[in-house]
Amino acid sequence: MYYKAIDYYQEAKIKDELIYIANKVYFLFCMVESIYLAYNNNIMSKSEKIKEQIGWLKVIFGILSAVLVSLTGWLAVHYKSSDAIIIYIAIFLIIISALLIIFVNKTAYNKIDELEEL
Repeated sequence: MYYKAIDYYQEAKIKDELIYIANKVYFLFCMVESIYLAYNNNIMSKSEKIKEQIGWLKVIFGILSAVLVSLTGWLAVHYKSSDAIIIYIAIFLIIISALLIIFVNKTAYNKIDELEEL
């Protein structure tokens, strides 16, 4: 009897988690749909579009910065104990992350200049 109660509790907990995840997915879908409609139906002005693009570039810049710092930290801690191929891959990924950060930064500044011209 006790085990049945635990099973029902776990099933209810799983259902609650699935409902929570489904609500988050639905919310995300609604957000993406509204952004899509705004871009394709010209609801947003050009300046609003550029501001949204700059916002997305800030998110990408933050993610890339976190990846760069974490890879560099990992390399600093594990450079003596890891295989050479892993070290080379880490260095390659650090370089790629740095180049992507430079590209995103340059793109964001171009968008800011484009926004200034409006």
